[in-house]
Amino acid sequence: MIEDNKTVWGYCRVSTERQDYLGQKASIYEYANKRGWQIDRVVQTTVSSRKEEKERGLDVLKEAAQSGEVDVIIFSELSRLGRSVGQICRLVTFYVEDCGVSLHFIKEGLVLEDGKRDVGTKVTFFMFSMLAEIERDLISERTRSALQARKDQGVVLGRKRGTFKLNGRGDEIKKRVDQGVKLYRIADDLKVAPNTLAAWLKKNRNAKGKWIYKEGAS
Repeated sequence: MIEDNKTVWGYCRVSTERQDYLGQKASIYEYANKRGWQIDRVVQTTVSSRKEEKERGLDVLKEAAQSGEVDVIIFSELSRLGRSVGQICRLVTFYVEDCGVSLHFIKEGLVLEDGKRDVGTKVTFFMFSMLAEIERDLISERTRSALQARKDQGVVLGRKRGTFKLNGRGDEIKKRVDQGVKLYRIADDLKVAPNTLAAWLKKNRNAKGKWIYKEGAS
């Protein structure tokens, strides 16, 4: 039995508007009821697991965990927590070891909580870490293979150095500079770093500040 003063939350996520939360919520409440727990809050979100944590509502859980606002979080299944093994491993470590929050995954029948260091829990953490490392290696290997294949095809990889982001914007830059617009404002409007704009100006003006930029050129 969970202590009376413990706060229990549930977390539901669906990937599309055509799905609903009913199945996940029902399983979470059923799980809690069987243990005599009261659900204090259910965090709900509709978004793909490929989105960032904030967009998936996980920032709400993390803030609550850090502040001690929640003690137990119930998920319908492990995949609701993260979009990859590596991310799940990091989040499990954060919630359980750093914040002392207990995580319950209904589908897998898995309970992870701080202080519970039985063989099953230790094996689970070990497997998470090992799978995360394997996942990183596989991603790295796929990336290297893809890059090599493109090189073999004669594709030049990487960004062009310099001020390529400003290609085709020369007339606009020259006009605004001549109008006396502050450089930081121009850079902000063009969505480039100020030093990128400065490099472009250095390339297209001489030491005396006279334009060597040609009309219509990039």
